[in-house]
Amino acid sequence: MFLKLRITLGILILILLTTSIDAEQVGRLPVPILKNVQVQAQAAYDPTTGLYTYSYTITNPSTNTGEIWDIEIDITKPPGNSYPSSYGLTIPFGVRTRTFDEVLAIGRDAVPMVPVGMLLPKGWEGDLGDRGVAGFTSFNEIGGTKILPGETRSGFNLISYGLPTIRQIELEPWWIYVEDEDPTDEEDRRAREIEDSLPFKTKTLGPSAVSAGSYEHWNQLRDDLNQTIQLGWILDTTLANTLVAQLSSARQSMDANNGTLAKSRLQILLNTLTQSTQAQRRQEAYD
Repeated sequence: MFLKLRITLGILILILLTTSIDAEQVGRLPVPILKNVQVQAQAAYDPTTGLYTYSYTITNPSTNTGEIWDIEIDITKPPGNSYPSSYGLTIPFGVRTRTFDEVLAIGRDAVPMVPVGMLLPKGWEGDLGDRGVAGFTSFNEIGGTKILPGETRSGFNLISYGLPTIRQIELEPWWIYVEDEDPTDEEDRRAREIEDSLPFKTKTLGPSAVSAGSYEHWNQLRDDLNQTIQLGWILDTTLANTLVAQLSSARQSMDANNGTLAKSRLQILLNTLTQSTQAQRRQEAYD
């Protein structure tokens, strides 16, 4: 979550005076509800550039009261890992477009991240969080570019040389702690707890830091397939069991140093996946 300054009553006093206050909450603004947000992701590969484009469509159910203003996707990578490249990757940052490396250098204690570029909807800007996230932020936090309850918004894109993997995504509703008197330490503590509890967290696709065909890639694919099944991205149990068995068979051949047989068995797995339908698995599982 990117840090937001707590603002005082100020020019909002006329609006806030008409707001009913729940006895359980802290401050004058109602605590927003943000549940069951739907995140649809697709990963497209361009063989001419070697780049993957990760596209996200966000649906905020009408039953919520929270307006989504901040979206953060985990892009951490192991320390010391120099893969993948940041060549040509840019981020719309503030009033200008900067390279990934320029934005990364702004953070003082940022953890290692997979290099990414960003394409965003109008009214949003990109950023990198020091804890290792790629962020999409509504340019006007208080005004009209947030994803309102009942709305679906697309146009959020990460671009990277990194191979697809399963990543965590957090979506934060707009809320600020507003008080008309000096808050107590307990009220400040409670406000921080509320703010920390607001983001909706789920899983999606994002770039990884493994190189294609490496043993790390094999391990990641195995773990991602198991997690895909746990997440319900593969709806057909028979298909899920078949893919697990086929990947295990290919891995056994690779471990036996029989690359030709491993490749043949991987092709069988790919054929199984290609012949599957969206009634059997989500697009994220296919990608």
